[in-house]
Parts: sequence; structure tokens; C-alpha cells
Amino acid sequence: MPFGARREVQPAVADRRTARFRGDLCGVRRVRRPLMAEAANRRLARGITFIALIGAGYYWMVGGEYTRAGLARLEEEIESRRAANTARGDELASIRAWADSLVSNSWAIERVARERYGFVRPDEILVRFVELGDREDPSAPPPQANTPP
Repeated sequence: MPFGARREVQPAVADRRTARFRGDLCGVRRVRRPLMAEAANRRLARGITFIALIGAGYYWMVGGEYTRAGLARLEEEIESRRAANTARGDELASIRAWADSLVSNSWAIERVARERYGFVRPDEILVRFVELGDREDPSAPPPQANTPP
């Protein structure tokens, strides 16, 4: 026979003293308070990470095979060598132009022969100018030019 106003049937009284199944409920996680040890471990891990980052920065700046100052020195050396290489390239271009003019231009050959070796044409007289600062003894007579007979 139904009991109650809505005709609900309840054959036995509900037992609310213990859970029917042992373990966690489905879909529900256990709520835990953070323990002091966990907070201390977290602080310790952060401290170790911070110290490791400081050590890595120090190693990068001062220690190691290539320091920051060493890299700056190497970059300066590279720049100076590039400048020297550019200057040598300009000098090489000048020498090539001079060699080309010696091969193709007889006037350049005559100029080199006159300036370096003192060659003169048969109807010319060679005159050399000597500065007084070049002589060892200023009271000595100037050197005589060898003139062809």
C-alpha cells in the first residue's frame, strides 16, 4: 500500500551512515589544502631556476670559450681586415692599370725609364735637383751629374 500524500512507496529506510562504494565519486576531484611543504618546494624550485639563469648569464658574459668581450674583439678584427682587404683591392686595381699602361702605352714605358733609371735621349741633358736636407754635410759641394760625352 502506498504511503504518503503522493503515493510514494519506500520499502526501507535509507541508510545514510556510509557510502555505498569506496573511493572517489565519479567526476569529482578531492579538494586538498596546499601544504607548507609544497609551497616551500615551489619556492625552492623558483630559487634554483633564478640562480641557474643568473649563472647562465654570467657564463655568457664573462666565462666560456667565447665571451662577449672576446666576440667584440673578433668583430673589430674582422672589420679591420675587411678595411685592409678593400685597401689592397684598390692597390691591386691601381697596379693592374699601371701594368696595362706599360704593356700598351710607349709613353708610360719612357716615363718609367726616365724616372727610375735616369735614361735620357741623345740630344737631352740630365739635370737633377738635390735638396739641402738630403746631404749629410751642407758645406760639401753638390754632386756632379754625369753627362754623356
